[in-house]
Amino acid sequence: MKQIFAICTILFLGIMLGAAIAAPTELPMLPTVATVTAGLFIAGFQTKVEGVAGSAFVNLTKASRNNMGGLKVKLYFGKYDDVATWPTLPDQESQSVTIETLATLTGDITFNTGKCMFEMYGTPGEIELKNTLIGDTDAQSFKQEVSVKHPGLAAKLIGFCAATNNENLVLIVERHNGTKYMVGFEGMPATKASDESGSGKKVEDGAAATISFVSYGPTPAPIYTGSIPLTPAGSGSGV
Repeated sequence: MKQIFAICTILFLGIMLGAAIAAPTELPMLPTVATVTAGLFIAGFQTKVEGVAGSAFVNLTKASRNNMGGLKVKLYFGKYDDVATWPTLPDQESQSVTIETLATLTGDITFNTGKCMFEMYGTPGEIELKNTLIGDTDAQSFKQEVSVKHPGLAAKLIGFCAATNNENLVLIVERHNGTKYMVGFEGMPATKASDESGSGKKVEDGAAATISFVSYGPTPAPIYTGSIPLTPAGSGSGV
């Protein structure tokens, strides 16, 4: 309905502009095909049609001084099936969407009673969020990937590696400036893409596991502004 209204608006403006262009001629009230076409061309540029790419474009300025690379050493994860409610992305085709809100989630992630998210430590400099454009022309989206290196080879780590096989997850990571990003959301969970663990060959190598998780979406991993529920639902709040 909005698209039909927008098209009608463009047609009306085109005819009016065409009439204005034709006014100095001997047929001021009968704009020619050429003048109507010119009017439609101008009106099309002056009227936002729902879904037109770039309608929310703004100037992109230099990043702030707090632009450290890498992530904080805590990664948060939870089971996809344990989620009760999801934060949402804005309508990607909406006229009212802005650059700032296009890839920002609204609302909090909440979990079913007795369920919550968990923390995982990552070696400094060995935890990363990476977004990669995928898809052919007119079918583009983003691969969102989180990789983490966890030291040791303890029973809990080996158990985690086993338990996350074929499991649907949701993950949250945080930059040093405090911005949080979510990988995995409603309808598109994060899944494990790679998992390598071992003792290392040399004493200085150290035992560790390096694991990566991926999800996909219309944007790079979206910004999450809500709380992180680290206590079972019904017994407290998160961070």
